[in-house]
Amino acid sequence: MGEYSLLITILCIVGSLLQGLFIYSEYKRNMRAAVCLKGTASLIFVSIGFIGYTVAAKAGQTNIPRLILFGLILGAIGDILLNLRYLAGKKKTFFFIAGTVSFFMGHMMYLAALFILSDNIMIPVIAGIIVTIVAEVIAGFKTIAPIHFKILGGLYIAAVVFMACMAVNNAIECCSTGRILFAVGAVLFLISDMVLILNTFGKEPKMFWSGICLTLYYPGQLLIALAAGFLI
Repeated sequence: MGEYSLLITILCIVGSLLQGLFIYSEYKRNMRAAVCLKGTASLIFVSIGFIGYTVAAKAGQTNIPRLILFGLILGAIGDILLNLRYLAGKKKTFFFIAGTVSFFMGHMMYLAALFILSDNIMIPVIAGIIVTIVAEVIAGFKTIAPIHFKILGGLYIAAVVFMACMAVNNAIECCSTGRILFAVGAVLFLISDMVLILNTFGKEPKMFWSGICLTLYYPGQLLIALAAGFLI
């Protein structure tokens, strides 16, 4: 990744600035600008993931970086779909569900990459079950949502929790740069999504918590994107 370090640094700075502008636009309820800014910011972390894949291809090891890249692409699609719901009128629910499904599929890609890396899945699976139960109970008490949203949300929470548990366990097993980047990114992703769910379906949604969610989410995706070039 050394030969691309300057480019990656510039992309991270530009992406973070775009994300900041997106959060400001959403706060001001300028949703058309927000959709464009969020989509462009998402393309930044996809680009970083693609650079990582390119580095891995030169080393002849593309399986894990390819899965991460697919996950990033699905995350970017999810970003765009979720924000389009603010412009979709009566189709708001469709775009919300479609965006959530895209993110869920992206997490499946991340999980597949993490399973390949893992030497022992028993510990993260047990930890994932325990943390998922706790998260589901908290979400159940703190949110009010239609049953179909609760089912979809339950599956989504489980996917994010297992991804985070698997990533942290992999980093503990082998304290390498790529695994640490992925673990920190996955944990930020998990916290961000829990805040999003509790705020979106909570009794009193607040813009402040939406900003916290988005502030945690983007660094999480950037770190996972950066990990793609090291997990080879």
